[in-house]
Amino acid sequence: MRRFEGKTAIATGASRGIGLAIAEGARVVITGRTKDTPDQAAAVLGGPAHVLGVAWCPACRPRHAGHHA
Repeated sequence: MRRFEGKTAIATGASRGIGLAIAEGARVVITGRTKDTPDQAAAVLGGPAHVLGVAWCPACRPRHAGHHA
């Protein structure tokens, strides 16, 4: 289902899973928690024709049990 066909969106969490599936068909800026996953998602979504930009944020990674900042 390409419900966002022809639309432009910022898709947080669109580097994999449900977010990636939702982003299909749209022109998007996608984000992820590691550098590789948004780049891989950009390729899946059709590259520069569909992906306006990618961003990743290592500080957004979930904390593991026992890890304190």
